[in-house]
Amino acid sequence: MNVYQIITNQIIEDIEKSGELFWQKTWKMKAPANLITKAFYRGINRVLLKTGDYWLTFNQAKQKGLNIKKGAKSGIAIFYSVVEKNKNEEIENKEDEKETYAVLKYYHVFNENAVDSDISKFIPQQEPVNPDEEDKNIEKTLLDYIAKAGINLEHGGNSASFYFNQNLITMPPKERFISYRDYLCSLAHEAGHSTAKALNRKIENNEFGDVNYSFEELVAEFTALFIAGKGKIKDNTAAYLKGWSGVFKEKPTMLVKAAGAAEKAARLIKGETEN
Repeated sequence: MNVYQIITNQIIEDIEKSGELFWQKTWKMKAPANLITKAFYRGINRVLLKTGDYWLTFNQAKQKGLNIKKGAKSGIAIFYSVVEKNKNEEIENKEDEKETYAVLKYYHVFNENAVDSDISKFIPQQEPVNPDEEDKNIEKTLLDYIAKAGINLEHGGNSASFYFNQNLITMPPKERFISYRDYLCSLAHEAGHSTAKALNRKIENNEFGDVNYSFEELVAEFTALFIAGKGKIKDNTAAYLKGWSGVFKEKPTMLVKAAGAAEKAARLIKGETEN
């Protein structure tokens, strides 16, 4: 079984167990990071490593004198390994005849809760964040991007949508949302859609329910997750989710690619550059 299929099976299992996408929580989710290096996990790893803030490998735990609880279940994180090969295997020692390609691989990591040792010295001390202040920062990020991208933002009606041809986001009035964070998540979702042209995602002739439509919706969902801490699918019915799981099964690379596209969308919206 290849890595794409392993990831897809894991997410489909979560959907079928809960009847919802697992990032649709009422609480804030922080981006997972490595306990030792403090590096944040990106792309689909943010979704795969959904419980707890910090993760580490067994070898990292061993090197730092930390014990992993007996029977603790590990998660997986993916990475791309660059492989070099000759275009013509009969030709050797010719640099101009070599090509490289990326191979998707994975490794096992353990959640901080699986560590049977004191890890407090490895966790940076942070001042508690005022939720209201955090919401303000998220809103400022989104509004700054919307203004810079020349997007029109209108409130009214009962639907949240992005109109590609008009460069327009429409949102219901803020007071109709259950919480201010729900409003921001919906706005982040639509902002995610708006990055399609700049990031060269296919949007022409997408029809509800087809693969391209599902991919673009998934990108927007992941973008909302990466920016505001959770996603909020419109028309979130069991039938719709089951339909998505069917698409995932047919296209096992979709989840990884959508998360990668959403990572780029979120960075564009936040004004970040690749490092």
